[in-house]
Amino acid sequence: MRLSAHLFNAIANIFYSEEILASIRQEIAATPSMRILDIPCGSGTLAPLCLPGQYHGADIDPDRVKRARQEHPSLAFSPRDVTRLDFEDGAFDCILAAGLFHHLDDRSADLALAEFARILKPGGKVVVFEAIWPRCRLNLPGLAARKMDDGKFVRHPPAYRDLFSRHFNCPEGKYPHRLILDYWLVTLTLPSDASTTRYLSGEHP
Repeated sequence: MRLSAHLFNAIANIFYSEEILASIRQEIAATPSMRILDIPCGSGTLAPLCLPGQYHGADIDPDRVKRARQEHPSLAFSPRDVTRLDFEDGAFDCILAAGLFHHLDDRSADLALAEFARILKPGGKVVVFEAIWPRCRLNLPGLAARKMDDGKFVRHPPAYRDLFSRHFNCPEGKYPHRLILDYWLVTLTLPSDASTTRYLSGEHP
């Protein structure tokens, strides 16, 4: 069952600590000239981390998009399916994908990653903040919480890395922790040769 926009916003505010927000902001490193896509944007919780960039928030849930527009009337939001993005090739310098991939099975995740590779400019990046299974086997409350998660495809980092590496360079990343839950924060980049070739030739993954 998909969480309501109100409940989604409340939960997001609980689990994004100041330390986690600072780490995501550092990875984005927004500048006024950057075009940034935040997907799924939810109700725009992370929009401030993308400023002063040229921000666009997108989410598959129209109710969350509506709430985001109400809370951030000066910013652009739209309902979008991450596996079929109708943005132009090379439209963005940075994509923020926070809490996306544990909602997607492998096939849908691969389609989304192919779309990300297409709409990124050469030299662009994808900042991923993702739910992972507890790193400590003794963290039984964390395990129980993840099993009750609205997303049904929580993975260990190596499984995410296998998916991401089909389209992007994927480093080790960082492992933020909040309350009983573990996360993975990693910045993906296009292979240097593929980035320019795809953009100039019009070839897409």
